[in-house]
Parts: sequence; C-alpha cells; structure tokens
Amino acid sequence: MIRKSLCCLLAAHSSLLLAAAPADPLADLRVCAAQADDAKRLACYDAIARPRPETPAPAAVAAAGIVAPTAEEQFGYRGNLAREELDREEQKVQAAKLEELVARITAVSSQPQGEFVITLDNDQVWVQKRPEANVRPKIGDEVTIKAGMLGSFLLVTKSGRSTRVARLK
Repeated sequence: MIRKSLCCLLAAHSSLLLAAAPADPLADLRVCAAQADDAKRLACYDAIARPRPETPAPAAVAAAGIVAPTAEEQFGYRGNLAREELDREEQKVQAAKLEELVARITAVSSQPQGEFVITLDNDQVWVQKRPEANVRPKIGDEVTIKAGMLGSFLLVTKSGRSTRVARLK
C-alpha cells in the first residue's frame, strides 16, 4: 500500500521532481544510508547507481514531501503480513496478463523437420513444437494463441485445429 501511494505521487509530480536537483551531491547517499531496512537501502543505492529518467532520486522524493515509512510503521511488517501484500500485488499482475492472443498471419515458413514458423501482424514470431499435418496456417489466416499449462502455448486456427507453439521473437 505504501509502495502504491509512492508510485502514484511520483507519477503525478514527476516533472516537479525531475526538475528538483539536490544542492548537496551526497544528499542521495545520505537518504539511502538513513534507510533502516537492508533491502530498501540496497534498492536505494541501486537506484542512484542506475538512475532512470522517470525515477527521481531519493533526495528529490524527500524534497517533495514524500516520506519513507517510519521505523514504527515498519515494526512487525514481515513474514506473513509482508508476504500477503506481495501476493495481492502479484495476483493483480497475473489478472492483467493476457490469456490468449488473436492475430493475423503475415508470413509462413518451415523448419527442416517440417515445423512451421509464422510471423503475426504484431511482429511476433512463433514456431510449431512438433510437425502436425492437420494444422497448415496460411498468410492472412486469423489464429488464436492460448496460454497452456506449465508455460506452454497452443495455436488454434479458425477451423478449431490446434498445435503447440513457442515464441521465437
């Protein structure tokens, strides 16, 4: 929840934060050094070492009035409680993932063993896992690629025929 609030505030005030440069070049390091949590302190140092344009430096965040959780707020926030929040965030990410993709074939080629390689209109390239005579895609065909079990994918044609595929690009 704290992380979400911080992200929202940063997004809303990114231009203000990016314009604010610390007068003291060591201010960012001091902000990181003051962080009590080891993982957060390391993440803070990493952010300084590899700054991204859309991520303001810690001193800029502090100057904007966004404060890190206090030691009291962090006290006892570990174990099941911390895991539950991470699980909720991961579930939101999983819910946002596509379960299937519908696209048109723009190119078809074949591998030496007979597996087809298709390029879709979104520039993705997929290869058939095993050659199957009942699935022969053609340029212009609309296909659906569905997420399968254990990270596998299934290409389904308009006629309902299917075959396992893997993404190359």
